[in-house]
Amino acid sequence: MNAVNSAGARVVLVHMVDESVAAPLMAEHGLENASRVSDPDRKLYEAFGLERGGAGAMLAPKVWACGIKASLAGHLPRRPKGDVRQMPGAFLVHKNRILNSFRAKTISDKPDLESFVRVGLQEQVKKQD
Repeated sequence: MNAVNSAGARVVLVHMVDESVAAPLMAEHGLENASRVSDPDRKLYEAFGLERGGAGAMLAPKVWACGIKASLAGHLPRRPKGDVRQMPGAFLVHKNRILNSFRAKTISDKPDLESFVRVGLQEQVKKQD
């Protein structure tokens, strides 16, 4: 996350649960100081075109592999919070323009944030030339 911040970018996490539920979860992952927005009605998800996944997005082999890997690392399954079918995404936004976007195909998909920001910023520089 340091490389993201040093690039002049800021990560804002959007979630679907009340802040009282989100705060301990964020702290568990070292994100207690991250900017975040509670969106229980999923309006931001909808605005960014993030859809709800079907069975394939929930039960794909890579989802199971990710779950097993997480369990082996000590992150045991617990009762889900929010809409488990809501697909995640990431967006690099600058001056009301999306510089880079990532829309997950399965619930376990996630971008490497550092390269995600780097690619988005490189595209911005190209457009300015």
